[in-house]
Amino acid sequence: MSFDQTITLFAGYSLLFLVIALAFKAYISWKIGGQQKKILLAIGLFTFLSSLLVIREFNHQFWSKELNVTLGYLLYGYKTVWWYCIGVIFSNSLDYFIWNGIMRRGEDTVIHKYIIQFTDFVIYFFISLLVYKIVFEQSLAGLFISSGVLAIILGLSAQTTLGGVFSGLSLSLNDSFKKGDYIITDKVRGYIQDMNWHSVTIIDRHLQCVIIPNKTIDDAPIINVFKKNEYRMLEIKILAQYDVPPELVKRLMLETASHSSYAFLEPRVLVRGYGLNGIEYVLEFFTKVPEDSLILNDFYSLIWYKFKEHHVSFKPSSYQYENPDKYISEDSYLKPLSTSDKAQIISGLELFSILNEEEIQYLAFNSSIIITAPPDRITVQGEAGDSLFVVIKGTLGVFVKQGDTAPQKVAQLGKGQVFGEMALLTGEARTATVKPLDEVLVLEVTKQNLLPILENRQEIADFMSAQMAERIYKTQESLKNLPHVQQQEEIQHIRKKLKSLIGAFFKKA
Repeated sequence: MSFDQTITLFAGYSLLFLVIALAFKAYISWKIGGQQKKILLAIGLFTFLSSLLVIREFNHQFWSKELNVTLGYLLYGYKTVWWYCIGVIFSNSLDYFIWNGIMRRGEDTVIHKYIIQFTDFVIYFFISLLVYKIVFEQSLAGLFISSGVLAIILGLSAQTTLGGVFSGLSLSLNDSFKKGDYIITDKVRGYIQDMNWHSVTIIDRHLQCVIIPNKTIDDAPIINVFKKNEYRMLEIKILAQYDVPPELVKRLMLETASHSSYAFLEPRVLVRGYGLNGIEYVLEFFTKVPEDSLILNDFYSLIWYKFKEHHVSFKPSSYQYENPDKYISEDSYLKPLSTSDKAQIISGLELFSILNEEEIQYLAFNSSIIITAPPDRITVQGEAGDSLFVVIKGTLGVFVKQGDTAPQKVAQLGKGQVFGEMALLTGEARTATVKPLDEVLVLEVTKQNLLPILENRQEIADFMSAQMAERIYKTQESLKNLPHVQQQEEIQHIRKKLKSLIGAFFKKA
């Protein structure tokens, strides 16, 4: 074969493969994209270069020395690109078939991006070594010796940075936490906004962006609040004085926990131990809320009212008395009422207007005062009750739940208003949940308070049933459209039914 024929053949094959590669690329761009496109383009270029190298290998002995020298320089580029095509094919095949194929779970890649990037680095690093050795025919021994010295220098100067990189890699491999998790460390707590090779970015409860180096995170104890379980246990400690019965403290702490919307599952109270200043109690319960401050605000606010109501003394272990003679204005807090104050309130209620002075005084002496605040509940819809309440100070909300929907506020109660009369007289279940909207003072009259009075005078039950029948009549819109005679008959029917319920309820005592 002549020189001109060889050059023409080489040029023809080159042009043919170039046209095929361009057509193949156009087809792929139209049909597919992403990793498949990269793989097929790399295969096409690899095939094209392989063909050129084969043609040159079988025909170079027929070419002149000058042409072989000229084409030899081009072969360095051809061979280098050929080797890197192998790297591109291998790297993208791993990404397409392994990382985003076999090892993919749902929408989340199991293998972290650090592993993928590190694998790509290793692939191209070895490709570069092969090019250096095979294409340029250089010895690797000298390269490793010189690069080893350089690596030691760079390693010493970048020790901290590399430590952070490997710490980030370690955190990613063991799946300790991910974006969106709420973590607690010894210095900060909050939601993870971002994770990279150098640091972890956390948004804390003050909405501040806190950036913590991976090395610090790797060395610190970490609590991942939402790892594998939506609940976490919270402990709240109280120190009560020795003269308070433990069972009373436990009961009050459990009541407080039951009124919090943040407590889930079954709470429990334990005696933790004896100290110099009192008995330490701990309330344990599960919650879904990651931030403690909201829960502690509810608990510590409400437990104060519970303890105050039952005359329980408590204080923190580090408490010291300061300024014991300092005067505190009586208007700065709510105070229990005297018997005469309670008697005045009871005598103003229409339901008790039949009572004489002695009976009112008896009822006032035995009734109780409740001082409380959110998130307490005075009554709970569906629960049994046997008392009525009079609002003395503050505001309460009336909430009713229908079906599976959340309770809706239907009314608001203020000073002088009464609720719970039917529960007092008949023991029927509460028809609504009543909660304080601010600090409130409420007078409570129970069945046990009223029982001795009804036993002495039966006519009181008749009077109260008549009062309640009138109230029911006024709330029933359907009764108002009846003729007057039928209205009176319906009222009498309701009155008799109520009297029977009152009699039956108070006979159970």
